[in-house]
Amino acid sequence: MIETNDKDYSPTPKEKYVEFFLEDKSYKFKRQVKLSNLKNDHKSHRVADYYLVDFDVYLEYFGMWHQSEKDKNNINEKINVYLKNGKPTIFIYPEELGYLDWAFHYKLLTLLGKTRFEKTHGKLLRKYRRKSFLRDSLPDIVWAIIFIIIAISILIIPDYFLIIIFVLFFTLGVNNFIQLYKEYKVHQNDYGVKFKK
Repeated sequence: MIETNDKDYSPTPKEKYVEFFLEDKSYKFKRQVKLSNLKNDHKSHRVADYYLVDFDVYLEYFGMWHQSEKDKNNINEKINVYLKNGKPTIFIYPEELGYLDWAFHYKLLTLLGKTRFEKTHGKLLRKYRRKSFLRDSLPDIVWAIIFIIIAISILIIPDYFLIIIFVLFFTLGVNNFIQLYKEYKVHQNDYGVKFKK
């Protein structure tokens, strides 16, 4: 059961940055999600910063990580409760905001690739890989198609000079598709993320 508490919630500027990142990537999310009845927890409930609907994953931003030892201990306790209860969660720390795109991507792939989430999140992992590949490669796909269309249209006009241009554009188009295939293989290998089984 997902219950949100975001009616009166006002995010910090850094949390707004995280939200902007999620919105920019078109990820559906809920703010301030209440998690009740967690095992081995002395609190009646916990509140996760975000629930990512597309991935069935929680996201916690620990903006208070560097404030005090007490805050660090509270955060570590929260992490342990989430892990013991099998809540798939991405944990983001303040220093990761500078490279949030990479940190989010790496942590999501690592989380979804873990064996304990393989059955429930395997399809979501494949969907995420496809979407991120297409998002990153769309301009290259368009250029490859344009090069091949130009090459074919030039081939229709019989002229030796145009045949040379055809070969050039056709080669560019095929080369773009080869590069896309290589990038696709890199996406399939998750940028070198090693999944722990």
